[in-house]
Amino acid sequence: FAAEPRMSLDISTGNLGVGTTTPTPYTVGAKVLHVDSGTANSELKLTNTTTGSMGTDGLLLASYGVESYLWNGEVGGLHFGTSNAEKMTLTSAGNLGIGTASPSFPLHVLKSQNSLTMTEVSNQDTGSSAYAMSAVAAFGNSWGMRVGSTAANSNTLDFVVDAHGTPVPKLSITAAGNVGIGTNNPSTLLHISSVTGDVSSASGFTIQGTGTGA
Repeated sequence: FAAEPRMSLDISTGNLGVGTTTPTPYTVGAKVLHVDSGTANSELKLTNTTTGSMGTDGLLLASYGVESYLWNGEVGGLHFGTSNAEKMTLTSAGNLGIGTASPSFPLHVLKSQNSLTMTEVSNQDTGSSAYAMSAVAAFGNSWGMRVGSTAANSNTLDFVVDAHGTPVPKLSITAAGNVGIGTNNPSTLLHISSVTGDVSSASGFTIQGTGTGA
């Protein structure tokens, strides 16, 4: 009987197939190492004398059905770099660092430059509910800071509660500089609104100085 080929080198292209006789690159014309398990799961594993060579040792690049994995089986980080320099690190503790190889928090962004350093969340839709929001949550409570409004293409900045549910604006700043408390459509520089009735200085707000004065 004819032996089943385990590895095939396409002489005309230089492509190498493991488990397939037709190694096919993702991009036409590229060179490829094509691993095909013949089942739902394919793995490429790298080990060394430090990691050991057992089943869960080393670095794994895997395709399981339609899911893909880059998996470090060791108590160590994953490091990503461009221009021959490290740019992003995922530590064994689960902290992700961008611009730092030793992130202290779940997401740690570090940049040293004499110009603006910024992170951005963007929503390019123009619908009336097209918000972009950054949220924080603890103990079942969530607060968010979002850009948008009930009007399309608005750039009102809202501070909301229940960011993970139905966000309710508590403080809003419009493009005109108006500040609204209890309303996300302030019509004056400071607009305070209450659903329980008119707001007065006696019952609705306090202006207080803590200095001793002259």
